[in-house]
Amino acid sequence: MDASGQLYCSVCRRRPPIYLRSFSGQRLCMPCLEEALSWGVKRSLRGVNAFRPGVTVAVYIAGIDPGSGVALVLTLSRVERAYGGRVLAVIPSYIELSGRALSLLEGAARIARLDFRGLEGEVWAPRLMRVERALAAIAARDYGAQVALLPLTRSHMAMIGLEAFMSGLHEYLWDISRPCVEVDGLCVAAGFRSLETEPVAAYAALQGIDYSTRVEPLYRYKRVFASVADRGRPELVYSSLGVAEALASRYEGLEGRCRYCGAPSNSEVCGDCSSLLGRAAQRS
Repeated sequence: MDASGQLYCSVCRRRPPIYLRSFSGQRLCMPCLEEALSWGVKRSLRGVNAFRPGVTVAVYIAGIDPGSGVALVLTLSRVERAYGGRVLAVIPSYIELSGRALSLLEGAARIARLDFRGLEGEVWAPRLMRVERALAAIAARDYGAQVALLPLTRSHMAMIGLEAFMSGLHEYLWDISRPCVEVDGLCVAAGFRSLETEPVAAYAALQGIDYSTRVEPLYRYKRVFASVADRGRPELVYSSLGVAEALASRYEGLEGRCRYCGAPSNSEVCGDCSSLLGRAAQRS
């Protein structure tokens, strides 16, 4: 704040802020918010080999958070300009984007469609993550991409971990403990793994990203999560994700892997993919 009372961005100290980060108290302008997201994506994808000349990265606009999916495409397109890679936005038929969102995507990436009508209504979030990982891998292979991304943040991963833990289905903790899940030789990773949902959602809202979806992630223990991680204290999100990862590291379950989503399975296709994938699985 200067002598006249004008507020400025906490980072560049030149431009007026448009976003307040509740956990740190930082006020960010749009360019600095975009830079924070770009840094978060680079950190999230460290070791995934997504940033190489000529590589096509497919971002799946997932029902688990369509707004974050569009935000991931826009962020990744800025990062890839420096590396010479290409970004592909995959929009499944159960997601409808507004004209504004589509125009933003068209300016940032090549757009591909996935015709899949097997998902509808509420789907338990850990199951939805597995099935959309399988769909992302199928679409990436169909369109010649070398890496596939889901728009999962630290907050999403922590909430899914809590769902698995509270439900006693600890095999789902395996999914969030890995930066990259190999699906038939193709890496599927969480694009915002190093960021909490708050700045990503704020960026999507500021960009006017709107959508409708025929599938919704079901979180049975969302109130439990909110009681420990909300109220501007996302440092608890980090710790809850750390607990989930620690539990997953002790998971000594099935040695086989589902051919579609890459998760531990005692058969070639896990129960989630078998029941929810249908025609899309048969295509691959």
